[in-house]
Amino acid sequence: MLEFFSTPNIDFVGKRKVWITFSLTLLVASILLGFVRGYNKNIDFTGGTEIQYRFTQPMNEGELRGALEGAGIKAEVTTLRSADAAHPDWMLKIQGGSQDGMKEKVMSTIRGAFPQSGDSVLSAHTIGARVGKELKTGAIWSTIWVSILLIIYVSIRFEFIYAVGAIIATLHDVFVVLLFFSIFGWEFSLSVLAAILTLVGYSINDTIVVYDRIREQVKKQKGVPFAKVVNDAINQTLSRTILTGTTTVVSVIILIFFGGPSLTTMAVALLIGILTGTYSSVFIAAPILIEWHDRRAAKLALSK
Repeated sequence: MLEFFSTPNIDFVGKRKVWITFSLTLLVASILLGFVRGYNKNIDFTGGTEIQYRFTQPMNEGELRGALEGAGIKAEVTTLRSADAAHPDWMLKIQGGSQDGMKEKVMSTIRGAFPQSGDSVLSAHTIGARVGKELKTGAIWSTIWVSILLIIYVSIRFEFIYAVGAIIATLHDVFVVLLFFSIFGWEFSLSVLAAILTLVGYSINDTIVVYDRIREQVKKQKGVPFAKVVNDAINQTLSRTILTGTTTVVSVIILIFFGGPSLTTMAVALLIGILTGTYSSVFIAAPILIEWHDRRAAKLALSK
């Protein structure tokens, strides 16, 4: 295996309480901001109509939005990259409300206001409010069931406290991604949800690699303080962690710059999650084991 450090001896767990406090702060901030500010949910969750337009003539965003508002259509108007930089594609998103005939209403409004625009619809789809609500409910249940199944899996492979540490670290990663999406108002769509569920698997895998080495070192280093055993295990998996994280991050960065608008937010979610997943495996999941081990040892000492 390629190694970046021949004999790493970094004290990862010495400041574990600082890292745990920092992560708890992020967790609380994410929850509070989610309730107060919420998320910029895509029409996948709110219901609505999404139309991608192309114009042969230059189009002014303000005039386009004004024409739609004049017809009683409140739309989010954004430009998209296209092959012709002088004539970018346009994305119109109309959330909620009655969507019956919305596509036709938008088209007639634009053609009436800009008859010389040479407009053409590249794509259009409508999602009803009921479907959007069902998708949101399904997303929540998907996350819950994934967490339950992962707890069962890790508990069987290791023991329950390992599963608790892994799930806490994974939820930390999810909430950090949500925190960024709430702060910056990035669009939260089904593709972002798919990215988050992917990150759950990535984070768990990263954590299990560290846990596996910890279990090996516990058997080899009998009598050695548990904190040192954990720290040695983290150092021994450091090269693998860096190599895996770096190659994945490079792939995601390429997606961000060359994947197109439809993949940008998904790739950003993956990037944040991969970075926080690597962090949580080292600074959250492993320290939780140490804290649990120390508390259990203290209780055993008192009971004697």
